[in-house]
Amino acid sequence: MQSLISHSEAARNIVTNLLEAINREDFTTARTFLQNDMRYIGVFGSRDGADASLAGVQQRSLKFGIREVIAEGNEVAVFYDLSTSGVILFAAGRFQIRDGKVILIHVVFDPRPVLETMAKK
Repeated sequence: MQSLISHSEAARNIVTNLLEAINREDFTTARTFLQNDMRYIGVFGSRDGADASLAGVQQRSLKFGIREVIAEGNEVAVFYDLSTSGVILFAAGRFQIRDGKVILIHVVFDPRPVLETMAKK
């Protein structure tokens, strides 16, 4: 049991360190937490590769207000306030860890406030 707890804590730290680096706009550090061949799946589409995924984050100036982090083995769930396009959304992210880095990010949220903001522009 100790091994599972330690493994879960390591996965949790990888994800929280990734999100904290993004919040600081330290994308060089953020990149170190991502596998080269990682995949991002979100409400508005998906991206393959760490560089493409981070470019999307930078382009949208995303910020993460972490509310809760739950880790079990290589799986981490994060509930957070996502700041994007001038709105704050409640979101959930599922992160999978492989060899000490994020290999998959799957994010869900209600996109209506973002779509409404975009329609006004």
